[in-house]
Amino acid sequence: MIKMISRMKKTLWFPVLPLVLCAAFLWMLQGVALTLVQVRGPSMIPSYTDGQILFVNRLAYGIQGPIIGEYLWIWKAPGLGDPVVVQRPDAGPLVVKRVAGLPGMPLAVRDHRLTVGTRTVDLSPSQEYWLRAASRVPQGTVFLLGDNLDRSSDSRDWGFVPLNDVVGRSLF
Repeated sequence: MIKMISRMKKTLWFPVLPLVLCAAFLWMLQGVALTLVQVRGPSMIPSYTDGQILFVNRLAYGIQGPIIGEYLWIWKAPGLGDPVVVQRPDAGPLVVKRVAGLPGMPLAVRDHRLTVGTRTVDLSPSQEYWLRAASRVPQGTVFLLGDNLDRSSDSRDWGFVPLNDVVGRSLF
């Protein structure tokens, strides 16, 4: 009888232990390497739609510290056109935007229009006012735009986004 109980315990632990270990590994992986983000609003249409769930590669540009959020080790900077997930400056939810300007790129404001790199976008009077003071994207920051420029709150409103606020790159 005792041998049978001992054998039953071993038989029950065989499928449970690997599942528990796998769940613990996936939970740790989600916090360090992958994050799920839901797209909110129309700012990234047609690339991403409202309500779409995205996988974010948190290791695309480097390793961020778990509490401070600053990059401990950077191996690649975001590239032009990369869809990145960033922490909003007002500490709101994570948002998806596209990199339109890299550190050191020239900015030109003329006739209510901004030219950053090869892109030219319309500006409101308040956006034009603060952007006139900048001639280049400052070091350690990026300039982000939504794909749907008419319905996007982005760097034209927030300003330049520090590289440490870039959480990762959208996988799809």
